[in-house]
Amino acid sequence: MARVALLLAISRGTSVPGPAFQSVLPQSHGDWELLVSATDGSAEPESLRSLRRRDCRIRWVEPRARGVVAARRVCLAATDAPLIAPACIRRCFYRERLEVLAPAALKYGLALDNLAVVDATGRRILGTAFPESSRLRWLGPAALLNPGVAPAGLFRRDLAGSRWVWHEEPVAGADPDLPVYRRLMQELSHIPLLQNVLHEYRLDPDQAVPRGLRGEVLAAPVSVPG
Repeated sequence: MARVALLLAISRGTSVPGPAFQSVLPQSHGDWELLVSATDGSAEPESLRSLRRRDCRIRWVEPRARGVVAARRVCLAATDAPLIAPACIRRCFYRERLEVLAPAALKYGLALDNLAVVDATGRRILGTAFPESSRLRWLGPAALLNPGVAPAGLFRRDLAGSRWVWHEEPVAGADPDLPVYRRLMQELSHIPLLQNVLHEYRLDPDQAVPRGLRGEVLAAPVSVPG
């Protein structure tokens, strides 16, 4: 079982433990670690310190600079886990997510999964990023990804070049991980997409519903490799 390092950036006022934290704890893939750092230079919340006392797999990493990319990089430098999973306080994992994605990520370098977009209450599903199915779909390096419902997944650490992975802060409102996934997709010949929904993306109360839900988010599928 390969260890998965989840990298989470928080800021002052982040709810800890919120839904995102709670969704990591019961993962059926037990060999994970959650590395947390701050985007605004704030100190570790007492609530997180209390959570760490109960679960040693949760780690606080002191921030060195401001910004979500800076938080991602300092967490990445603090782990030697072979698999990396960018995490977000808006994304809540289903229990089997890491267990399902890890083998594909180890074999192919990157594995993406489908997601359900839910309202701010977390109770109403507004759509899915891809057509929901139990089938495995393959994406080519030119696949188009909708930034409104940006994908997420696991990738092998050895593919994350130190000079380009999370190298610049995104513009306001942009997903900091999308350039990383796009770069990985350009370097790999085929990328497995698990079309069954394995996590949820919760909108902010004032956030518009992204366009292109339920399948209008990708192109250039390729044949299943032998």
